[in-house]
Amino acid sequence: MMNQQVRPSIRKKSEKQKFRDRNRMQLFLDKKFQGSSNSVSPPATNVTIITTHSEGNPTQASHADLELTTTT
Repeated sequence: MMNQQVRPSIRKKSEKQKFRDRNRMQLFLDKKFQGSSNSVSPPATNVTIITTHSEGNPTQASHADLELTTTT
């Protein structure tokens, strides 16, 4: 005879409940990583992406000017 597990009914969470769960998880992660002494924090990184294109001519619009600046 096979073991059958009874699956609880799945109910849709309200937005309020989702928000509470997200906050609870964030607090848990903050506490978990705050207390560990061997955790390595990544270096500060600033990334700026500026994209512009001409709307007049469709052939020029495909050639977008892209500037990517990365500072570590």
